[in-house]
Amino acid sequence: MPQSDIKKLEIFENLTDLLENVNDIVYTHDLNGNFTSLNKAGKSILGYTEDDALILNITQVVAPEYLRLARWMITSKVEGETPKTTYELEVIAKDGRRVPLEISSQLIYKERKPVGVFGIARDITDRRKAEDEKRMLQEEAMKAAHLASIGEFAAGIAHEINNPINSIIGYAQVLAGKGKGNKGSIGRGIVVDITDRIIKEGDRIASIVKNLLSFTRQRKDEKDSVRIHEILSDTLALIETQLRDMKVNISSGLPEIIAHHGQIQQVFLNIINNSRYALQQKYPKKHEDKILEITGEKIEIEDSQYIKVTFYDKGIGIPADLISRIMDPFFTTKPKGEGTGLGLSISHGIISGHGGRLAVNSIEGEFTRVEVILPAKRTKKKDF
Repeated sequence: MPQSDIKKLEIFENLTDLLENVNDIVYTHDLNGNFTSLNKAGKSILGYTEDDALILNITQVVAPEYLRLARWMITSKVEGETPKTTYELEVIAKDGRRVPLEISSQLIYKERKPVGVFGIARDITDRRKAEDEKRMLQEEAMKAAHLASIGEFAAGIAHEINNPINSIIGYAQVLAGKGKGNKGSIGRGIVVDITDRIIKEGDRIASIVKNLLSFTRQRKDEKDSVRIHEILSDTLALIETQLRDMKVNISSGLPEIIAHHGQIQQVFLNIINNSRYALQQKYPKKHEDKILEITGEKIEIEDSQYIKVTFYDKGIGIPADLISRIMDPFFTTKPKGEGTGLGLSISHGIISGHGGRLAVNSIEGEFTRVEVILPAKRTKKKDF
C-alpha cells in the first residue's frame, strides 16, 4: 500500500476514534431516516445498545411534534435549499425521557449524489433548565416591580378617592339639610347642581377604580390594538395628585400599536415616578421648572413606522458614571428603602418584548430624557 494511502487511513481511523469518544451525539442515517451509525455518547444519552441503534428510524426517536421539522431538514437539503445550520428539537430516549438537543447536520454524498445525513447533536438539558430558571426569575422580578409600583402610588390613589368621597358626603349633607350653615330649604336649581356634582364625583371614583384594576391585571393574552394616548390617559388618572405640573402633547391620531395595555402602563408609571422623584429632590417647593413634559410622535426607522413617547424633566439628572448601569436589575440611584432598582430593568424588558426600545439620556443636575419607542401597528396596503 502506498505511503499516502497509509496516512489517509491513519487520519480516517483517528477521526473515527475521535467522533466515537466525543461527548456530543454523532450519528448518520440514510435519506429514509434509518440510522446507520450512532456513537458512544448517543447510545449513552438515549439509552440504546449497538443492536438497537442500527434498527432505529428517526420516527422512533424524534418527539412527534418535531418530526415534521426533522423531515424538512432532510428534504430541504436534498432539494438544494439552505435552512439554518443548527436547530433544536426533542427526542425520546429508550426509557421514555424527553431529551432536548441542538443539532447540526449535513448531507453525505457518494458520486455527487446525496445518500444520507451526518449530524452532531448536543444535549441542552442543562441549558434549558438554566433558561427556565432565568425566565422564572424574570417573571418574579416583574411581579415584584409591579407590586413596588403599586405601593409607590397607593397613597396617591387613596388621596384621589378620598377627595371625591368627602365631596359626595358634603353634598349629601347639604341635601339632607345637615350641612354646615344650612338653615332652611334649598331651591330646585341648587338641588340639580349638587346632584350633578355628586354624579361627577362618583364617576371620578369609578374611573380611578377601573384604571387601577386594569393596571393590576397581568394576563398574557391581553396584547391588542391600543392607542398610546389612551394608555397614558389611564396612567395619569392614577397619579394625578402626585404630579400635577405636566405638559402633555400626544395626538389621539397617532397610529395604534399592538401591546399589553397593563405592561405599557407599568412602564409609563415607572418613568413618571422616577421623574416625580427627581423633580421633588431638586425642587422641594413650587418652581417653574418643576414640570414633566410628555410628548408623542410618529417616527420612521428603516422604512418602518414607530411611535416615540418622550418624558423630559429638569430634575436632578443621572451622574455620567452611572447612566450605563441604570437598567441593571436591582441598581438604583435612590437612597436605601426608596427604590427597588427594578423599575427601569423591568421596563426595558417589557419594551424589548414588544419589539421596541427604551433610551435614557441625562446630564446630572440638568435634565433627564427617557424615550419609549414602540413599533406602530402595520396596516394593510390598499389595492388601487
